[in-house]
Amino acid sequence: MCRLKILAFSSWFLPGYKAGGPIRTLVNIIQHLRDDFSFMVITRDRDLGDETPYSGIDSNSWTLVGDAAVKYLGPVGGSLIRLRKIIIESCPDVLYLNSFFDFAFSITPLLLCQAGLIPRTIPIVIAPRGEFADAALAIKARRKAYFLSIAKLIGLYERVIWQAGSESEQRDIRAVWGKKAKIVVAPDLPSRLEISSESKEARSKTPGLLRAVFLSRLATIKNLEGALNILKSVEATVKFDIYGPLEDHDYWNRCQAIIAELPANISVQYRGAVANSKVGDVFLQHDLLFFPTFSESFGHVILEALLAGCPVLISDQTPWQDLEVRNAGWVVPLDEPVIFKNILQRVARMDTDEYLIWSHGAYRCGAEVCNDQTLVDLNRNLFRNAIKNL
Repeated sequence: MCRLKILAFSSWFLPGYKAGGPIRTLVNIIQHLRDDFSFMVITRDRDLGDETPYSGIDSNSWTLVGDAAVKYLGPVGGSLIRLRKIIIESCPDVLYLNSFFDFAFSITPLLLCQAGLIPRTIPIVIAPRGEFADAALAIKARRKAYFLSIAKLIGLYERVIWQAGSESEQRDIRAVWGKKAKIVVAPDLPSRLEISSESKEARSKTPGLLRAVFLSRLATIKNLEGALNILKSVEATVKFDIYGPLEDHDYWNRCQAIIAELPANISVQYRGAVANSKVGDVFLQHDLLFFPTFSESFGHVILEALLAGCPVLISDQTPWQDLEVRNAGWVVPLDEPVIFKNILQRVARMDTDEYLIWSHGAYRCGAEVCNDQTLVDLNRNLFRNAIKNL
């Protein structure tokens, strides 16, 4: 039986890694649903922040990358005319847009549809990836509000299906688009790759020392600045490593100013961006993921930490909840910095025996998510029902 074709648009895809979660989300969907659907991906020919394209890329042809056919476009490759040609020649059963505010890879395909330049009968699924959370909308708020008002006025999104990664994101989408919006909750999928046995290996923990790590894009919404401010008052020896691409240099300058003011018991090192294949190794070398993010639609970095047996200390602005009762980590409201501080000091005091309780709990929690077939079924039905209902 011929598999249905999904044409996915995403600014970032393999072999890129600097954009983090959005790349992993799309890769994981393709891996899990490859037996049901044939995936084609339209993406940029370079990684986040890079001025040069990937080596060996031919933008005039489709390239097989894992389980998907990929077309890489240069800075001027995403024109209306070219995208129209690609969509028509691909004859997709579904258009899958992996962003909301991305002009080239989300808004442009919708404009083509609105103008009747591609068939209006093609179902369109949009995954906003947390872009409607209050914290996300607050960034460049005036510009976003202006676009939303125009989009509503011309009915640009009247016939789309929204993919929400959680019940919380469903509420965020509903708050922007109202009761009539078609929303399907289909959480992001974890990696289909086998869980490394290294995460089960015995760890050691030095009492009085905390090896904490922050791993994400260095951008306002990830709240590295908040993490550093909390560390100011911690009364324990902390070695804090920061990994991630420099997305916002002004923001990083503010973070560096805070680092310069930290007390002598807190040492901070910026380690740069890390390839996806090395993320597990990073967590194996640390005691705790410290990630008080303002918003996550899923939080792949949280799952990766858990699978490496690394407990997490995160904000309450992610789908990950009830971690403490599972001995996997702690979820703390952003307006409770003292609680963050107390947990950091608690983990610093732990010896190996106490720490291993949390390390093993983190691994079990991550493994349970990876083995949850319900998540796969929800994503499969998202696309099947999109086709069926039109």
